[in-house]
Amino acid sequence: MIFPFKSSPRLRELAQNADRARDAKQWPEAALAYRNVLTRYPNRVDMWIQYGHALKESGYLVDAELAYRQAIQRDAAKSEGYIQLGHALKLQNRRDEAADAYREALRHDPDGAVATAELSAL
Repeated sequence: MIFPFKSSPRLRELAQNADRARDAKQWPEAALAYRNVLTRYPNRVDMWIQYGHALKESGYLVDAELAYRQAIQRDAAKSEGYIQLGHALKLQNRRDEAADAYREALRHDPDGAVATAELSAL
């Protein structure tokens, strides 16, 4: 996924590098690159979610949780942040909190198949 950074070729390059590292499953490098973008664009919800993914895949579950919470803080109306938060909580064996996150995702997207499936699996 390429993110539009019309105002800065350097930031566009950082986002593209982060995406390449993510696509190559080079999770620590992707996390660092997404974090670099977030230092300049801290309100990019999509970047917080990608940062969370890279942290989660690197095994930094608590840090991933915090990144997803940053995404939610910036846009609490989107279900994606809650779904990803639920995944991070589930991986930490915090099942009740994960269920709450999936329920919140469904509140914002009542037809959400992922949140519905995750709740059923819990």
